Amino acid sequence: SDWVLGLEAVLADGSVIRTGGACRKDVTGYDLTHLLVGSEGTLGIITEATLRLIPYPPARALLLAAFPELEDGLAGVLSVFRRLTPSVCEYLEAAALEAAARHLDRPLPAAGAGSYVFLEVDGDDEDQVDRQMLAAGEALEAAGAVEILVAQTPRETEELWALRRATGEAVKALSTYKEEDCVVPRARIAELVRGVKEIAGRHGIATICYGHAGDGNIHVNVLRMGASDAVWEQELPRAIEEIFRLTVSLGGTISGEHGIGWSQRRYLPIRMSARELELLRAVKAAFDPKNILNPGKILPDPPPGSSAGR
Repeated sequence: SDWVLGLEAVLADGSVIRTGGACRKDVTGYDLTHLLVGSEGTLGIITEATLRLIPYPPARALLLAAFPELEDGLAGVLSVFRRLTPSVCEYLEAAALEAAARHLDRPLPAAGAGSYVFLEVDGDDEDQVDRQMLAAGEALEAAGAVEILVAQTPRETEELWALRRATGEAVKALSTYKEEDCVVPRARIAELVRGVKEIAGRHGIATICYGHAGDGNIHVNVLRMGASDAVWEQELPRAIEEIFRLTVSLGGTISGEHGIGWSQRRYLPIRMSARELELLRAVKAAFDPKNILNPGKILPDPPPGSSAGR
């Protein structure tokens, strides 16, 4: 939503509105642009968007750092951000990158690690990028990286990115799965990953964690693997609820990218108070009083007997 400057949208009554625009600053009234961006089609149908674009960077560089243990890569992430702000920073536990390498039938770079960090920097010229890469390498080594691979050619860069892009599909091919989309402050990611592993172990299911460590967004993939039907059906929702409660306790939220939709709406009260949900229902009623726009999405069913249910 940070890249959306303005919208054209059709509302439930057929009227057309325009919000925002090309101005770099605008605090005129309520921010309808961002309200619509996050509404998943429940408040209006977006027919046009004005986006903020940035120039393609003239110079870029990519590295892959390997760490001995599950949480060590996250220490590396924090070490890097104390010195610079990379354009991309991805964390993967070893099982995620191993799955991607098998999926692509490629050898795993820096095999035998416990976790990995993909780091990309960009700049106006090669000298600027080289200085950032040097600082990043020093930060990663100080945090315990056992190997750092720097892509030397466009082909090597593409090969490394191919591994990262294949991770989601590769992990999901391992087993029946349920993917969550948790976000916590960057400094709390290690606590989240540690807690996820403990919760999954208690419930007899497996997890693989990876994601966008730079902004605290971790994809928690809950995998059935060898769990019985009874364990999967009974323990999965309990584990997910515990993972979400842990996420919120760490100052986080239960969805950073994927949205709420229908399947996640039952968990919204973990993140939002009853008063906040009441306000969201009032917004929905103001935009769509007949509930014809993507009904049943985002908002959980109101409590029995409440005015929202009438």
